[in-house]
Amino acid sequence: MNCSRRNSKVSNVMNAPLLKLRLSFLSSWLVASAAIGLAVLVSVPQSALAAGEQASKASAASEKDVQKGVQKLKTETLTLQGKKIVAEIADTDATRERGLMFRTKMGENEGMLFVFDYDERLGFWMKNTLIPLAIGYFDANMKLIEVHEMVPAAMGDQYPKSYPSSKPARYALEMNKGWFARNHIKPGAKLVRSRP
Repeated sequence: MNCSRRNSKVSNVMNAPLLKLRLSFLSSWLVASAAIGLAVLVSVPQSALAAGEQASKASAASEKDVQKGVQKLKTETLTLQGKKIVAEIADTDATRERGLMFRTKMGENEGMLFVFDYDERLGFWMKNTLIPLAIGYFDANMKLIEVHEMVPAAMGDQYPKSYPSSKPARYALEMNKGWFARNHIKPGAKLVRSRP
């Protein structure tokens, strides 16, 4: 047993420099790793934060653009039973699909005229539409067929109520809710476009 103890002491003494070297290396490695880790921790969130701030600013800017109406389409002046209307013209699939989605307001005598290539039974819904609207369907001669009062659908509603025309129509005019009634406009009224 003595022999074992002595050999044990000798081996510990002989390994002391190696142990110091290992501890020194381990200590240096931990300091370096901590410094690198700290640099990574500091730089990653800053770049992520910068990207997040830019995305947030862009989102806020596009929301303001929509609210300001910057994304409006080309407009025309329309006349319906002597009443002047400034209407955005939705005459492509993309503009007809987007319609008045996400708008927060619309002027009293402003609207959107949807123009189609041929007469057909039309149907509109209020998906992602924030303001209550009235829609007037017009035939190829631009005579008013009928008016529907429309209610915004709940956000995220995948199958909102549809407001179909009872007869084939070529045009649809969306105005603020109640606009047709307030202006005493009834079926048979003629819509006139003033082309630029």
